[in-house]
Amino acid sequence: GLYELWFLYGVGKTQRYIPAHIIANHLGPQKSQALRGFHAFTGCDTTSFFALKSKIRCWKTWEECPGSTLAFQYLSSKDSVKELPDDIIGQIEAFTVKLYDAMTQLSTVNELRKVQFCSGDRQVSMCAPTKGSLIEQCRRAAYQAGPIWGRSIIHDEKPPSPEGWGWTLIVDRWEP
Repeated sequence: GLYELWFLYGVGKTQRYIPAHIIANHLGPQKSQALRGFHAFTGCDTTSFFALKSKIRCWKTWEECPGSTLAFQYLSSKDSVKELPDDIIGQIEAFTVKLYDAMTQLSTVNELRKVQFCSGDRQVSMCAPTKGSLIEQCRRAAYQAGPIWGRSIIHDEKPPSPEGWGWTLIVDRWEP
């Protein structure tokens, strides 16, 4: 197994080594296993970020919604599937509702989006996502965190096609 993992971070004089194994020990096994799913779901190089929601805000929401850890672990699994179970979608939806409105008593993104839009004080692009777009975001995150990052240390592993994971092939490019 892998006992130590170091990342070289920064450029020039600001380069430093980060001991990922020490960070993982501090986070604990469940949160460490869920980290790939969290990062992919909340936005990375290949998945969309939530409008005006920083990683710090997403992290604080995760701390306030510990039940979402199981869902992020599922997204992180190299064996995750395109059709995500309803309980996983439910946990991700609860996390997203709290991300967009920490004080709300609403339980679905569609309800929250309606209230946000009808209030008239924000553009539709700044409202919570629809349930449909949330599911597509989950699929893209599961593909990135699971089959791609989850198998990144396997030699000569050919990744599965992104088809059906929230991506569509248009001409010669994959589009969300």
